[in-house]
Amino acid sequence: MSRKPTFLIAAALSTAPSHSDLMNLVAAVLPAKWRLVGVQLGLSTARLDEIESHPPYDCKRFFSSVFSEWESQDILPYTWATIVHVLQAPSVEENRVAEDIKLHSLGNSDNV
Repeated sequence: MSRKPTFLIAAALSTAPSHSDLMNLVAAVLPAKWRLVGVQLGLSTARLDEIESHPPYDCKRFFSSVFSEWESQDILPYTWATIVHVLQAPSVEENRVAEDIKLHSLGNSDNV
């Protein structure tokens, strides 16, 4: 991939992710970290407990609920940049996944 200017990187990361991309790029590779990601996205532990209390008891479903909650509430900006920041947080420590997401968002930024 050719090196893109910094402003294009920032523009690509400022776009809203699709739910399916979040599920494929985050939930599919980090299923056990759904709660840590939820906390970093600003969801309360009470809300995370509520998500976890409803069947089916599946980490990918939990992630889906976390992403839906994040998108529907005005907690943190619903952007790739927020997800990258969350994944790089010390409690999550998923820098490789964050870098994969940066590359993905750049690959989809041809129209930016």
